[in-house]
Amino acid sequence: ADALRVDWQLAERSALTLLAVAGELEDDHDLGVSLRGSSFLARFKQSFDKAEVALMAGLVRRDAFVAVDGIVDLGFGDLYGEATLNVPTSEQSLTPNQDSRCALTAGLVDCSGGTPAAVVRAVLGLRAKPTTKLTTTVELFYNGFGSLDKERYLAIAASERVAIGEVVALGMLYAGASALWEPHPLLKLNAAVLSNVRDPSALLFASAVYSAAQNVDLIAGAYVPLGRLPNVGAAPRITPRSEYGAYPNFFFLELKLAL
Repeated sequence: ADALRVDWQLAERSALTLLAVAGELEDDHDLGVSLRGSSFLARFKQSFDKAEVALMAGLVRRDAFVAVDGIVDLGFGDLYGEATLNVPTSEQSLTPNQDSRCALTAGLVDCSGGTPAAVVRAVLGLRAKPTTKLTTTVELFYNGFGSLDKERYLAIAASERVAIGEVVALGMLYAGASALWEPHPLLKLNAAVLSNVRDPSALLFASAVYSAAQNVDLIAGAYVPLGRLPNVGAAPRITPRSEYGAYPNFFFLELKLAL
């Protein structure tokens, strides 16, 4: 295990979680530990009759981190949301965000600018279950680590935050929707669309899960991008014209066995 977690039930509807993760970003197998690779968080959760709210704070890879999240039962569905604030505490914090001075010059990414400003990310969603076999979700997402300028996409994609998986979106404004339908106890169908509303571009997803046996699942699916293709100039110059337009078509077939 690479983390220490403590769950404390303060009262019937109040809980506190403490989490410590020590490590480093460099994969050099020396078992070293650094603040750039470590995180320490505390999360307090309070439940009510038809709602739940939580506050979280700590230090995440040299970022001071504060977050609030919650969910409300509306009867016909659940309204949920989350907002986070990252405040880099030193020049050694990971980069970039939309305010860092990353640039693409002669095809080379330069992220040597100063420490970025505080960064906000937020999501608001509504999950509903129109029938017992259908679940739908719609979401809006603001990504403060992204950019409204397509020229900056390659610089952001080359950043440490993307490399370690902390950031997966290059733009700033997104909308998404998904549906899960179970027409038969052995078959589940999924469909989703994620759109960068500023580009505009989108990524379509569809999959089917068939339970061939109690411990055997057969999964098939596809990702299909929609958007303008990048401009390809003299090597190695590439200029994105949309985020998802640069994605390839992707199809997969998976056999999952539970032993």
